[in-house]
Amino acid sequence: MKFPSFKFAAAGLALVATQAAAQLSPVVIKGDVPAVAVSYADLNITVPAGRRTLEGRVARAASALCVDARPRPLDEYIASRACFTGAMARAKVDIDLAVARAGNQLASAGMIRVAAR
Repeated sequence: MKFPSFKFAAAGLALVATQAAAQLSPVVIKGDVPAVAVSYADLNITVPAGRRTLEGRVARAASALCVDARPRPLDEYIASRACFTGAMARAKVDIDLAVARAGNQLASAGMIRVAAR
């Protein structure tokens, strides 16, 4: 029995990571607020699987903006969690609006802005 070589597995993982990263735009600073645009142009957000995928992309964007994996003092950790929670709450409103409008607008126009505050 033959197994795929490691280089093919690594190439597959790199492709998946590239596709996931392609859904997020670079961080943009407007005023003093960092934000990322998250695309849902490739998703059907009117079905539960599409909406879950969009919510996952938004959570990754909020995490990238707010959460730092390094050890830090408790007050910094609490602030990063508050940033993440606030970004998710604001993005959820945009997701709900996008789902409500999904029947009336082209998917290619679909972007959610995720802001650090």
